[in-house]
Order: sequence, then structure tokens, then C-alpha cells
Amino acid sequence: MISNITFAQTPEILWSFDMNDMAFGQAAAADVNGNGFLDVCFSTYRNDGLLYMLEGDGSIIWTYDIGGCGDAAPVIYDVDMDGDLEVILAGSCNPTTFCIDADSGFVQWQTPMRGSDSPPVIGDVDNDGKPEIIHGQFGGYVLCLNGEDGSVVWELEVDPDSWIQTEPALLDANGDGQLDFVIATWSFGVNHKLFCYNGNDASLIWQSDAPEDVIYHGVSFGDMDNDGIVELVIGDYAGILHCFNATNGELNWEYQFPSNSYYIGAPTSMADLNNDGFLEVVFNDWFQIGAVDHNGELLWSYNIPDYGQAFRGIALADINGDAYPDLTFCSSEGKIISLRGENGAFIKNIDLKADFGDDDFELEFAPLIADFNNDGILDAFVAGGHAEYPDVENNFGRVYMVTWGEGNGPEWKMFRRDYHRSACICNDSLLNPQEPVAILNIRPTDMYQLYPNPAYDQLHIEINGNVQKTIILVDVMGRTIKTYSIYENNFDLDISMLPAGIYSIEILQGNDSATQLFVKE
Repeated sequence: MISNITFAQTPEILWSFDMNDMAFGQAAAADVNGNGFLDVCFSTYRNDGLLYMLEGDGSIIWTYDIGGCGDAAPVIYDVDMDGDLEVILAGSCNPTTFCIDADSGFVQWQTPMRGSDSPPVIGDVDNDGKPEIIHGQFGGYVLCLNGEDGSVVWELEVDPDSWIQTEPALLDANGDGQLDFVIATWSFGVNHKLFCYNGNDASLIWQSDAPEDVIYHGVSFGDMDNDGIVELVIGDYAGILHCFNATNGELNWEYQFPSNSYYIGAPTSMADLNNDGFLEVVFNDWFQIGAVDHNGELLWSYNIPDYGQAFRGIALADINGDAYPDLTFCSSEGKIISLRGENGAFIKNIDLKADFGDDDFELEFAPLIADFNNDGILDAFVAGGHAEYPDVENNFGRVYMVTWGEGNGPEWKMFRRDYHRSACICNDSLLNPQEPVAILNIRPTDMYQLYPNPAYDQLHIEINGNVQKTIILVDVMGRTIKTYSIYENNFDLDISMLPAGIYSIEILQGNDSATQLFVKE
């Protein structure tokens, strides 16, 4: 991305695509056909009921009839480790989890379940070297499936008098080297709770009854205060923002707007917004956007015009080249809006309701921010429309691709940013608590260069010297994933099968060695 500071560019609509209903909530982007351009996947509601895969220019790659509404975000990942990407979707109206070949639209497997609005997460939760899929279900259950064939690993009953609407958050909560998951309940009684479970066997680690009302979206997580312990932040329908210690579930702090607090249904997001070395969290309570520091103190707030709300969440990425993460979100009143993360100042917007020309047009979507046409400019992908029930024949929808800004990113290519649904621009603060929590603070080395960083599918390495080199890929726990011996000076490393997170590359060349961190998105 372009690194120099630029002023707000005027957004331009690159293309749009019409459907027969809204796409509520979320999408995912990846280069599924290997042409070097990002493609985008999303699902629609009852009057359309399709899963779409579109090229980055808006042309159709394939569609698949999911048998009704799809409210949960898809995720694109090589779940069977065959070298090709798949789409995982948890059906809402049709109680089925689908695994679909991302390039062709062929259904590789489908597993019956209880129905879900919970976006799946993907990770190796049992340390068998293969990815598993976890998502919540209606009826208060959580389901874990094997990625290669959709077979059930376990099913967990959390609370039968609730739904699990939240996307699970996948992280090592207690520091035992094993992935855990965090979910919350949409209780039909008063049992509003946050739970943390072991990923391998779904045994309970801790639970908290701090939430005072129902919860729709899950936690964002990161080491906010650089103490080596992850914090979890989530909002409830009582309008209260809660921050928890991920290790034991203790409540660190709470925040609520002093006036006009209504409900926090939208998911939270984290980044170092002001480059002070600590993570901040952003949230939406009705028409108010707020940024809170690691101590729970409000930094700034912004009122969305016309009492709009950003129910599906806020993407964080530098879109104006000033090296500070910016906020980009969809207002329910039909506009995409960006604010400066440092102080909440307005950057730009575009009125898509005006473009569509119908007062019923709304945006209820989590934007994707990425360079979809490889022109060096970040784009915004969003979806809007109108939905009502039971008169679904009145529904309509449209997706838009809009040029958004010459910024540094990093790209936000799926709901909650990564496969673990962290919604955090984080670095290696858990490896080195003294290191500032800013994704750009990854030190270069003179021995070699690697790019892009962050990377998604492939990492390019350029190495000085004409002797044999050893490349060692290491994960966040210090475990060697793979070792390569090469003679060439240019090497392309396939990282498409790695879970999102922090990794390091060590190069050994004669008596010299150098290590550099990179971020896998």
C-alpha cells in the first residue's frame, strides 16, 4: 500500500450487483481462482437464499442455493488441506453447515445441525495438525466439526433456554498451548453469560454472569495493556461494554455512555488507534460510536447522522495514509462512513441510499476493506437493501464495490478480520509484553526482505547471498512448522494453510542468521 500521507479521496462506485434480498451482515474475500485478484463471498436472505462468489470486478464465479436465509458470515479456508480453498457457511433457515469448493461451487460435504446465526471459526483445536470448525447453534448449543469431512468432533449444550448467536472467539485463553473458545448467550430468561471452554473437549474453563442483557456478537480480543494477558471486550443489550481477563474471566472494567445509552448489539474491534503502544477498543451503542482505552476511559465519541447504527461492526484500517488505523462502518441509514481512529474526526462518506434511489434502502453490513483490483488503492465492499417478513416478495438487495483510500491498511478481508474472529490489529505483545502493540513495529533485517506483510496466501522472500540458505517457519509458541533448504535468492512461501496470527521466519546462511516477524491474515 502507498505509505505517504494523502488527503481524503472522493469515493467512486466501481461496480454494483443486484439481488432479490438483503445480504445481512458479513462477507469474506480471498483469491479463490488463482488469478491474483481478490474474490468475494456472501449469502442472502429469504427472497434470494443464495451463496454468491463474485470476482473482484463483480462478475459471477458461481452461486449456490442454501435453501433459505444465511445470516452468518462465511469463511474461506483450506479446511481439508488439499491445497484448494473452501467456503464454510452455517445455514440459518436451512439447518446445515456447508463446505463448498471455493473455485467451482461444488459441495464437498454438508452436515445437519440445529440452525445458526453464528459465524464459524477455524483452527486446530485438538493439535492433530488439521483444522476444525466451530460455530454456535440455535437452542443453546455449540458444534465442532472436522474440516476434512464435516464429521462431528463434539457438540456442547451451553444453555437450552438460549441461542448462541455470537461467533466463537478462538484463542489460547489460559496459556496452556491449546486453543480455547469464548461464546456468550442470547438468553430467553435471565441467564446472560460469557463462557470460556477448552477447544479440544469443550470442557469449561470459566464463566461470567457480568452481562446484564442478551448478547448478539462475540468478543474482540488482544493484550490491551501489554501485561502478557489477553483481554476480551464485549457489549450487551443493556448498553454496557465489559472487559474481561481471558485467563480467568475476571471483570477488569465496564463502560457505558453517560447519556443516550440504549444497547450494544454491534461487535467491538481493537487496534492501537493513537500509536501510544496500547490497544484501544471501538464500539457502537445505537447511534453513538465510542473509542475506549485499555483502562476503560472514553477517548472520543461520534454521533452517526440521522440516528443510524453500525450493527454489524467496524473495520479498522489506515485508509488515508497517516499510519493511524481508521474506522470504516456502514450506517443503517445507507452511508459508508470513515473516521480517524486517533480522534474520531470525520474522513469521508458515500451515500449509497441516494445512489440506489429508494428510501427503504439500508446498510446492515460489516464492510470489507482491501485492494480488490490491485491498483494500490483500498476499496470498500458492502451490501444493502430492504427486507421484511413475511412479505418477502417486497425485498431487494445490492452489493457495492467503492474506491476508498490510499492507505496502509492492513486489509480487513473477513468478518472480525481473521479466522479466529479476533477483530484486532495486534502484533506479538504476548511474546514480548514490552513491545508496543502496533502492527507496523515489525523490525526489518538487512539479510533478507519479506513481503507483503501482513500476508494472506503467499509470502515472498528475497535473500542476499549466493550460498545455500535454510528457511525456518516458526509459530507463536516457538514451534517449528516447516524447514526449507534453498539456493535461489527469491522464494515464494505458501502460507495459505496457516491459521491467522503472528509467525517468524528465520534465515540461516553460513555463519549468519536473522529472524523477522510477519502477520498471517
